[in-house]
Amino acid sequence: MDEILTTARDLELEVNEDDIEELIMGYEDELTTEELQEILYEEHQETQRNCLLLNKRKTKEDTNADICH
Repeated sequence: MDEILTTARDLELEVNEDDIEELIMGYEDELTTEELQEILYEEHQETQRNCLLLNKRKTKEDTNADICH
């Protein structure tokens, strides 16, 4: 579990031991560390995509605001 927490923190994900335990308990079959790391990586990628979309929207809003003033 420590390795998973370390990986999550390296990816700048906000997780704690309870989150990881809940994830593990959510699966009937035991997951490997690699499988859990892959899940965390995919969540990180999704977060990055969401951040990019929000930044694009913010930039567009800022540009539109500049045109109006």
